[in-house]
Amino acid sequence: MAEHSWILEHLESYLAGGLEPDERARLEEHVASCEPCGRALSEARALDHSLDGLFAPARPAPELEDRMAQRGRGAPRRTESGEAPGTGA
Repeated sequence: MAEHSWILEHLESYLAGGLEPDERARLEEHVASCEPCGRALSEARALDHSLDGLFAPARPAPELEDRMAQRGRGAPRRTESGEAPGTGA
């Protein structure tokens, strides 16, 4: 029963590609031989696809993350008080 719980707790991570290779293999091996867990994976996958389609029109362009990271790297660092370094607080 503990294996079923582990599988169900990690379905979303599996679908998002967030499992380590050994965890991924563990999940895939289990769902291949366990009908209830395989069904749960299919349902989670269907929900994931449904949500993906729902938010597709609002999804930002792929370049947005790159632009934001570039800006973040160029922004001055802030101290705990919120001041830029060297400006005194």
